[in-house]
Amino acid sequence: LEGDSYDEAAGAARAFAHDTNTEEVPAYDDTTVVAGQGVIGDEIVQDGAAFGRIYLPIGGGGLAVGVASVIRAMMPHVEIVGVEAEGQASMAAAFVEGAPIDIGAIDSFCDGTAVGRAGSVTFPLCRALLDRVEIVSTDEVCAAIEQVWEFIRVVPEPSGALSIAAALREADRPGDAMTVLTGSNLDFMTLPKIAQRSHIGRKVRRYYAFTIPEQAGSLVAVLDSLGDACNIVDFQYGKTDHAFGEPVVGFEGAPAELDLIPARVCAGGARAREVTSQLGVGFRIIPARPGLFQRPIFVAIDFPDRSGILRAFMHRVGRVASICYFNFASTGETKGRAVMGFEFVSTHARSAFLDLLAETALPWRLLSTDESRFHIAMEHDDDPSAPALAVGVHT
Repeated sequence: LEGDSYDEAAGAARAFAHDTNTEEVPAYDDTTVVAGQGVIGDEIVQDGAAFGRIYLPIGGGGLAVGVASVIRAMMPHVEIVGVEAEGQASMAAAFVEGAPIDIGAIDSFCDGTAVGRAGSVTFPLCRALLDRVEIVSTDEVCAAIEQVWEFIRVVPEPSGALSIAAALREADRPGDAMTVLTGSNLDFMTLPKIAQRSHIGRKVRRYYAFTIPEQAGSLVAVLDSLGDACNIVDFQYGKTDHAFGEPVVGFEGAPAELDLIPARVCAGGARAREVTSQLGVGFRIIPARPGLFQRPIFVAIDFPDRSGILRAFMHRVGRVASICYFNFASTGETKGRAVMGFEFVSTHARSAFLDLLAETALPWRLLSTDESRFHIAMEHDDDPSAPALAVGVHT
């Protein structure tokens, strides 16, 4: 009801309790609350499962302490691992400092554990009961959510998937592991981000920026050098220079195959660098200088979700057109949607391209042939120091 974070809401609750002479019930920093959460540990023990380590999510530390106290007493041989999310690891910070501290701005993706300061009651208990604390990334959390969905058709909340994320990271360790999984606090609007980042967390998706000559066929040559081992799931490119281009391509495949991409491209005369974690890639910021486009046509095209079809299309149209803008992303459907800009050396080539497009079996739609819509950007195209326009087209 108040504040943009747990800490702000908790402060408002304390003020309300003081002003109304009522009793505050803390979310975690209270021994009675901790004891209530310890019931989870009691249920685990009574279940009789055998395991060598247990992963417990940590926000303020109440659940971790409650469960750990029971496990430590009843199953002393079990390793107890606390798990926090990157950008909100207040308990790990307290371990380093020797006391709870304010960690400042926090990442709220795992909103159920987004606590900026470890509890004064729970900190010494966590330090006494936990063997260690692991910090997992948002990508690993998203991968954990997807894994749970694939195996048991349950969608856990991000904070609830923390323990799964840590267990997956250490899946190669011998022995069985126990995790505490929680669930219903999931904002539906976060699902697209979870789907996008999960494959990065599983290390089966990466993004590379390629530096290539700005000439017809360069892009197709790069893709040909990579073969079919990795599937293209994202393509971001806008023409910004007469001499060189730098398309960003997202690939999915086995980690070993993804590792080989820079070497394979280099052998073909191009350069590649990984940009998976760059902010502009995630937000799909595609720079372009429309004033450099020659007789452009913009087309919305749906590509079947089939390996190689995108490259085959580019081979076919490359005879009459060059790509000056490319915005493609796999949607998880049976098709991927793209907005593509093509440029032509002549009006004849432009007409031939439209005839070729009409012959394809791909669903497509002409978006615009009006170059004047880019007049604002074109005013600055003679100035090489002027920033490129970030072009995004919604169909």
